[in-house]
Amino acid sequence: MRSVKYLTSMGELKRKDNSLVFRTDKGHTYIPIEGIKEIYCLNEISINSKLFQILAKAGIVVHFFDYHRHYTGTFYPKQQLVSGRLIVKQVEAYQSKRLPIAKAIVGGIANHIYQVLLHYYKHGTSDLKPLLDWLRKDVPSLLDKELRIDQGLFGRNFTNPFNCFYQKIFCSTNVSAILLIIQ
Repeated sequence: MRSVKYLTSMGELKRKDNSLVFRTDKGHTYIPIEGIKEIYCLNEISINSKLFQILAKAGIVVHFFDYHRHYTGTFYPKQQLVSGRLIVKQVEAYQSKRLPIAKAIVGGIANHIYQVLLHYYKHGTSDLKPLLDWLRKDVPSLLDKELRIDQGLFGRNFTNPFNCFYQKIFCSTNVSAILLIIQ
């Protein structure tokens, strides 16, 4: 079973024969290449193109992070035996299935908004009934006709009901208690 290596010190990762060596101020660490699945470089690490050749040949993925542990990027080795047919099929799928996928995403967003607002409706917010009816009845028919539904319309219809929730919370609560929580 192949393992994951984490490099947390600053240093230099190099190819040495058919293995890897990680050089730091404290010394050298030899890493056999056969047992590695991924390498996480969690600090500033110097590398060279010879290293990428052996990593690609061994199928090792390398993830890079900067000094502050923010994600920088990933090296993915080329997949073996990738043909041009795969790319052609991906382009065909993009052209022919783009609209159904987009409609499914927008429908999922509408369903999620419906479920969240239904929760508040069941707990005594009767003002949401027209919006819930619109989400359940009109949105699916709009998706069948065309996809160009104003995204802002979803956003406004979803966030506007929360104004009444916030007013109930803040108007019925002692303001000094809220200030203590904030501090």
